[in-house]
Order: sequence, then C-alpha cells, then structure tokens
Amino acid sequence: MAAVMNHIEYESTILNTAWGMIDGMVNHEIFDKQELCGTPIFVFKSDSHAKMFVNLLTDFLSPDKFAQSNIKTPNGDNKPILDHLKKVCQSPRFGSDLSDLNKTVSEFQSWLEAKITSIGVYPDIEVERYRYIKMCGNIAKHNPARLDHDIRSFRKLLKNSGHCVGWDEAYFGLEQFFDWFFNDMFKFHSNHIAEFLNNIRWYMFLYLRDEYTRSWHRTNEYYGDYGYHIPEAINDSVARTMYWDLMNRVRTRSYIPHYILDEEYRKPHPSENIATR
Repeated sequence: MAAVMNHIEYESTILNTAWGMIDGMVNHEIFDKQELCGTPIFVFKSDSHAKMFVNLLTDFLSPDKFAQSNIKTPNGDNKPILDHLKKVCQSPRFGSDLSDLNKTVSEFQSWLEAKITSIGVYPDIEVERYRYIKMCGNIAKHNPARLDHDIRSFRKLLKNSGHCVGWDEAYFGLEQFFDWFFNDMFKFHSNHIAEFLNNIRWYMFLYLRDEYTRSWHRTNEYYGDYGYHIPEAINDSVARTMYWDLMNRVRTRSYIPHYILDEEYRKPHPSENIATR
C-alpha cells in the first residue's frame, strides 16, 4: 500500500489534477470564441461538444477516485476536486496567497449549490444546480438501460416538488427533462461555468509562477534542455510526476487567457427561481 502523501505532495497532486481536468473542458476544441458588443463569449462548436463538456464537468463535480486508487492523500475522503482545492487554499505550500483562488472556488460552489425552481416550461422542479448538471451528464453519457439511478433520482425530484409519477412515466419523462435542463438551462449557463473554471485555472497559474521561476533550470540532458528542482519534501513517485506536469502547465500557461464575462451572462435563466436560505 502506498504511503500517505504529505501536504506538499497532496497540493501538487490536487493542483495538477484540477488544472488537467479544466484543460479538457475549457479549450478551443470545445468552444468557439466570439464577441458580443465587445465582450468575449464562448459557444459550443456542436451539440456533441456540449455533451462532451457536460460529461467532463460531471466527472469534475463528482467525488474523486483517490480513495479507490494507490494515491493516498492526507485528506483521503472521497470528495469532489473543488473540496480538495478548498483544502489546498487553507494551507498553501508553494506560496502564501491563494485568496483569489479560494474566493473563486467558493463562489463556484455557492453557485452550484443554489437550489432553483424551474418554472413555466417543465413541471416545476426544485433542484440544486450541481444535481441537475450531473443528471444531464449521466443522461448524455449512458444509454437508457444504464439510467436506473437517474430515473430514481428523477422520481425523487418530482415527488419532492409535488409530482408523484411511476417508473414508466419517469422513464419517458427523462428525455423531456434532459431537453429542458440541458439544451436550455445548461447551455444558457455554459459561459458562466466556463468563466468559473477558467478563473480557477488562471489563479492557479498566478499562484505558481514564483515556484516555476525557482524550479525551472537549463540542463544538457538528452531528453530535453530544461528541468525542475523538485522540492525535497516531494518523495512520492506519483506526486513527483504530478509536480513536473504542473510546472509544465505553468510553462505553457492557459489555453484561454483570463477574461471577464458580461454581467448579462451571469444572470439566472429566465425560468429559474432561486430559493432564499
């Protein structure tokens, strides 16, 4: 069994994992960049790209697999990567200031956890945003024979919202649910979600620049002309690879530069009522 990672090994692993997952979601392969009244917006290249994005986002929002692998983190509980990023922000090892990253992660989590009621088009359903996003990701990924869990979740959502339906009715209603919550609501929010993710990546880059400057150096090795001075405290072989990959991400920067989305794209969907707590 692998030894438990220390905190700097954990930080390397979490930051590299989060950055890699965001690279897979927010890039020019999935989005076309356009401008509207001087403000950048990002539009899915196709419906297939939109489904790929929600699939990857579902993985990003789901509990991690560290507890089921040989990667033993000091916070080995099975939580989403956003929770691990919050842990890193509480006690950073590569610098002293992760306030911008912490603020962005907290804002994204609050946005995801907001309970909304969809009104007007679909039977009124009260649901947290992260929950309907994950349901859309599962529906986009799996064939109907593998959606038993989502049908049960759908029936529970309907029941909690005052609509009791049988299994068959829920099965046939799932397509309508996907059409409304994915094609309308999720795509409507995709620019806001992409901005959250891009900001997380950007603030990781800013935080790690000094470590990159300290670590990068020229070499005369046959496999390349540069290397990194890996901190002595990073002994775990997986964490050493994670650190190297993380520094390479800083070296190549972000696929999409930092941008500020127009406030119009941060507003709730016209059919969303947000519950007050």
